[in-house]
Amino acid sequence: MVLDGAPESRPEGSGLQGEEPASENPFAPQQSLLDRLLELDLTWAASILVAVFPACKGRPRHPPVAMLKALIYQRVKQIPSWRQLARHIQTDKTGLATRLGFSRPPHHSAFSTFTMRLGPEGVQALFEEFVKQVRARTLAQDPTGGFAKEVAIDSTLVRAFCKTPQCGRRKSDPDAKWGVQGELYGKPIYVHGYKLQLACDADRDIPVSYSVHSANRNDSPLFRPEIRNVVKGGLAPEMITADAGYDSRLNNLFCYNEAVKAVPLIALNPRRTKGKGKLKRKSDEMLPFKRNSDEWKEHYSKRPAIERVISRLKCEFLLTALKLRRLQRVAVHFGLSLIALETVVLAAYANDETDLKLSPGAWRY
Repeated sequence: MVLDGAPESRPEGSGLQGEEPASENPFAPQQSLLDRLLELDLTWAASILVAVFPACKGRPRHPPVAMLKALIYQRVKQIPSWRQLARHIQTDKTGLATRLGFSRPPHHSAFSTFTMRLGPEGVQALFEEFVKQVRARTLAQDPTGGFAKEVAIDSTLVRAFCKTPQCGRRKSDPDAKWGVQGELYGKPIYVHGYKLQLACDADRDIPVSYSVHSANRNDSPLFRPEIRNVVKGGLAPEMITADAGYDSRLNNLFCYNEAVKAVPLIALNPRRTKGKGKLKRKSDEMLPFKRNSDEWKEHYSKRPAIERVISRLKCEFLLTALKLRRLQRVAVHFGLSLIALETVVLAAYANDETDLKLSPGAWRY
């Protein structure tokens, strides 16, 4: 007997034709974002890794792709040292070593050997390939939006590693130099370390090129080589924004040459440009719109994108956690932090989580 208003019960498998199947259990365990990040297919990087890290006689090496994933995992999880990373992999009870691609947990010295053999050239080649992968994913998502049509450039200083910070000017890294990073109470703040020069897509906050130098290098002469790296990577920026530290006649004119063909939006440096009553530069006559017009301000307002990228690298990807000396090894460290950021972007695209491509903390769990 069926009461009025009560739904009629049916045995299992007796659903009517056209009836929607039962929904999945909402309480079923969901795959974490970290698991999705670890499952990202990076086999395309194997050719680059094998070229710089070939097999040799003796004990079988760890898979190069697994080593790369482990170093990316280190930065995403903010594990400060290789010793702690190796211990974390060895003591993990969820099969982390297997998920990374290891047949046996690596010793911490394996990461040192891997990065030394990879070198700054190998990391640079990997980064460029990551940018190509991100570009392809971006254009697949938005074919009409373009990629790196507007590029922002800036640099940041990172303190060199020193076991005894109280030693004053007697620093332990011979390649690190003194540089100035801002002012405090009208006096310059000196930093003993290295400079990361960076260019990014100003619309998407995605790095597209980088270089590493000693901290004493001036920003302005580094502008042109960085733009060459951007163009060499197959990108064709239409606008290039930078702060007053890059203002010079050569930098402005360089953007108009046949190889670049971009509009420079560089803030004027009052110490380098003087006019009658107001700052001006002759190359402004070549701009498609007047300096400080509404259109100029609209494009220049995208320059803070590079500040956000640098902030993410420092706060989320261990950029400032330097435990290495010498320029070559520091360049590898910086490059791996950038690769970790690009990996998060790739994972966001691969898992249809585009809104999380700029949220590194979400992929940590």
